[in-house]
Amino acid sequence: MLHHVRTAFGAQRWHTDTTRMPDPLDPGRLAEISFRPWPDPPAGLVARAGAIDHRRTDRLPMDPPAHWDDVARTLRMLVSPHYVDLEVLDDSVRPRLSAVSEQAAALRRHDQMYQAEIGWWSGHSGFPEGIPTDALISDSERARVRVGRAFPSAPHSARRPDIEDRSRLVVLSTPGDSAAEWLATGEALSAILLECTVAGLVTCALTHITELPTGRTILTGFLPRPGHPQLVVRIGAAPADEPEHPPTPRRPLADTLTIDRH
Repeated sequence: MLHHVRTAFGAQRWHTDTTRMPDPLDPGRLAEISFRPWPDPPAGLVARAGAIDHRRTDRLPMDPPAHWDDVARTLRMLVSPHYVDLEVLDDSVRPRLSAVSEQAAALRRHDQMYQAEIGWWSGHSGFPEGIPTDALISDSERARVRVGRAFPSAPHSARRPDIEDRSRLVVLSTPGDSAAEWLATGEALSAILLECTVAGLVTCALTHITELPTGRTILTGFLPRPGHPQLVVRIGAAPADEPEHPPTPRRPLADTLTIDRH
């Protein structure tokens, strides 16, 4: 949300001066932003602002992303101001990461609170948050993805039947594991999702692996330097002739942004 807001205002020629976590006694106040004119915002920022309304999570199997080396270089540049590292995982670790993903689902299978929350979050229509039914995938589609959170299954479908997932997997990590670094990870994730949308790529952020200690420990072993893995992102391409995914709910702006005119 914070990165989206700063991006949207920047595209309207307002530079944002941001104080993160301004009040230790009010952890719900993530940031305070003040504004000053910005006559000439970068073209890349304007393009990312234009992608906000089109960005969707794609849980289906993906083709590999084109021009990946250039894309990865740009993504690293975008996350570096947030002091977040982006590491591209080698395809050789995919089977192990798939096993970790399945293990996370198995460990949560009998967690009644977790299952209740997933059920509340998934498969609804008309709510300002959550995942509508048409954004879920079927069991046959999930079987070709392998690295993904297990949501309630959609009605049977076999979209992209000829595609076995060949997305690139990237890990976002931080030096520590504080609330400020969680916030920075969210900002970095926003930049990645919007830039990939601009580049014509599709994305799916995954947090289920890093929610459990075992998954985080294994991911740490994939990193070239010490750090705390925060999440994994799948990045790939969708078939060119496929229609755009339908919109998914967004919370009202008033839920996340308060304007003080004094």
